[in-house]
Amino acid sequence: MRAYICPVRQLLQLLALVTIITSCGSTVSNNDPDSPVSKSGAATKGRTTVRKTHTFETVNKELSLETNITEAQLRDFDLYGKFFDKRIQFYTLDNPNFSFSSSEVNFVSLCFIDSVLMRKRYSLESDISAVLIREFGNFTFRPTDSLSREALAAKKVSARNSGLYFGREKLINYQLKWKNETSTIIYKSYRSDTTMKYEFLEEVTAYKPIFREIERSF
Repeated sequence: MRAYICPVRQLLQLLALVTIITSCGSTVSNNDPDSPVSKSGAATKGRTTVRKTHTFETVNKELSLETNITEAQLRDFDLYGKFFDKRIQFYTLDNPNFSFSSSEVNFVSLCFIDSVLMRKRYSLESDISAVLIREFGNFTFRPTDSLSREALAAKKVSARNSGLYFGREKLINYQLKWKNETSTIIYKSYRSDTTMKYEFLEEVTAYKPIFREIERSF
């Protein structure tokens, strides 16, 4: 494991890589009776309906959210850096030898704040949107290109085993979100040059407010 303190410039580079851009979205009910991943239920007043606690033990139980760093199994991870008087620490792992649901994992990033695991990010090899919708049900949909915006405006986003569709066209650039009282899950699908990218993020709901408060204190 490499251990070193990174300058603020390197922190900003990492944040540019992992920051989720927040904006208004709409809650979508996946109730297409012809969809192989259909799951009934309705969202009320713009809030996402969630049926299960967000728990993904993708590596091991020692990497659950809110795990103390002294209990986390980090022997395979590299310490990317410590910031803001060591209150925030990032650990990364390239090409881990495990799968996330039905997808291989290319990269993992962990964020500890005051020695507590507050955020996990997984870069995935393939699309797992259908698996997540089957697991969590209704979702908040955020379009990030013209086709996904058109699909949202028409209220015709359908979920299939191979991904999200607008009619016969597969959606490429979008974000899905599920949220409960303690944690938030965000799934991103986007094209980078000619390559499709998929990311899964799980964070403590208070992650962003706490992070920003630490930033303001320095």
